[in-house]
Amino acid sequence: MGRTLTHMGDTERQAENSAIDAANAAVAAHLRAERARADLKQTELAARTGLSVNTILRLENGQRVMSLSQLFAIAAALGVTPGDFVDSAQAAMRK
Repeated sequence: MGRTLTHMGDTERQAENSAIDAANAAVAAHLRAERARADLKQTELAARTGLSVNTILRLENGQRVMSLSQLFAIAAALGVTPGDFVDSAQAAMRK
């Protein structure tokens, strides 16, 4: 993973993309689980974070990759650390 995508062969690039997709799916699943644990609706989480409901929906469905500013806002609103999301992504990338 230390090599840039421009220096990778097709097989390596596909493996890297697969790992990134798995990490994004893990972050999406973690977001859904934490929101459910906090007993919040998507509209409530959106209001607490300043994000749109559509953004929350797309993040939870893995249709959008969470930015750092979104990560920090969401983690704060849910009462967890940004590291919790990173840990779930790292675990998925190791599989």
